[in-house]
Amino acid sequence: CASKKTIASSSLGKEAQEKRLKVVVNAFHGFAHNRMCQLENHPLYQIGFGNEDLETCERIFSSSNNTAPLIRHASEFHWKQFLDLHFSQWD
Repeated sequence: CASKKTIASSSLGKEAQEKRLKVVVNAFHGFAHNRMCQLENHPLYQIGFGNEDLETCERIFSSSNNTAPLIRHASEFHWKQFLDLHFSQWD
């Protein structure tokens, strides 16, 4: 909806059109829009997305909230080490 219009009117508009940029929204966000917008931009109705809901980053960062109580009093080194371990498990 608005993203497509914003891109088209920006300095990236010409390049986006040349490269046939396709704007999609994540599944959760898509349900907040009107039906026509969902049919055009929701990953469920796009070829090549399969069962992807585009919420992986949200899940990863949400899970990192569980590390806060564990590393709150850790040294900077151990804090970074623990976060590195946490995020490497998502790789």
